Amino acid sequence: MIILKHTDAYHGVLADVRNARLDQLGEYSDLATFIIVEPGDRPEDIQPDPTINLVDGLAFGHPDYVPSWESCERHDDAWELCFILSDDGFGHIILIPDREGIDPRLLALCREHA
Repeated sequence: MIILKHTDAYHGVLADVRNARLDQLGEYSDLATFIIVEPGDRPEDIQPDPTINLVDGLAFGHPDYVPSWESCERHDDAWELCFILSDDGFGHIILIPDREGIDPRLLALCREHA
């Protein structure tokens, strides 16, 4: 897992997605932390864990589970989840490559709730 602030350089496979989001955020880009999921990362290692609802604690797979994110967007070869974590707008943007080695629970979650 790679964790990046808005000023951190990143030239990995999801750099275009991250850079486009930074451009959109403009002067508010300091409110975002980017988390780039890598093969072998588990959902429970990500903060917040996308598979757990932040309010009621229900897990993905439970019939009443509802995701806590603000948005889930599909890109060509990745998913983007946006979590707003405080009233000032601070949040985490989680970028999940849609490829082999990525936890199947994360990919199923994105596909089911996009």
